[in-house]
Amino acid sequence: MSIIVQTDIAAPRPLPQRHTPCLSRLTARRPWGPTLALRVGCWQVGVRANSAAAAEQVSALFAGARTPELDDRVPANFSVEIAGSTDSTGSRSRGLHLVYRDHEIVARRHEPGDLLLDLADLLDEIGNAERCDLLAVRAAAVVRSNQQVLLLPASWHAALLPHQARLARDGLDLLPARSHLVDGAAAQVVASTLRRRGVQPGQRLDICLWGLRVLTEHRCTLRPAEVVQLGFSTLANVDALRPRPALDGLAGLARRVPALGLPQLSSRSAVPALRELLLHA
Repeated sequence: MSIIVQTDIAAPRPLPQRHTPCLSRLTARRPWGPTLALRVGCWQVGVRANSAAAAEQVSALFAGARTPELDDRVPANFSVEIAGSTDSTGSRSRGLHLVYRDHEIVARRHEPGDLLLDLADLLDEIGNAERCDLLAVRAAAVVRSNQQVLLLPASWHAALLPHQARLARDGLDLLPARSHLVDGAAAQVVASTLRRRGVQPGQRLDICLWGLRVLTEHRCTLRPAEVVQLGFSTLANVDALRPRPALDGLAGLARRVPALGLPQLSSRSAVPALRELLLHA
């Protein structure tokens, strides 16, 4: 199976990389393979893997987006670590299969095939900032078994990520991307390449709750004006949309979806907090 990531006519530019001490430690941890260049929308994106076999899987999956003449000339925006892979030193990685965005873990799976599909969704997310027809909302998104979506503060994604298996047992799916295309007038998430629970590209999923980050210690109900104010800061594509359409879309979403102000939470409290929210969604 090969996945073609949508490309633009304009000449792509390298996707910026966050250079941090954590990224340096990740790079030094093992001898990564070549950084594979992929064209994703208006960007050239680099993906490296911890073994030749894993790199071959990535290259085959994204064959339609490959620009091999730029291999090792683009930064390693994503790192794919397949557990059990043997690198050139003969050592083996252990534990879950992981995807890093720069230095941060953004996907973790027990099955390598699921991990690579997560990578496909993460690559598609990169183009959201260029969209001018829909709101690109930064949020953690949880899909219920009835295909309804809870949009939660983006910071909740890291807290929920280690608990994907527990969420799956509850019929919940934490999406790997942290910006999502939203039709504010219809209060729906518009799927791009979501492949979970039978969701097809272009399919629309109703939003049943929108949780926005507040600085208080307790959950609170938000008025529509507060939703618009807080929601504006979550948009990844304000420049492409322009402020007035962005505000109109947020206002439509605020009128149609119950909204709560939610505090920051720890990984330990993430699943209980989500289960409590589900009682009100």
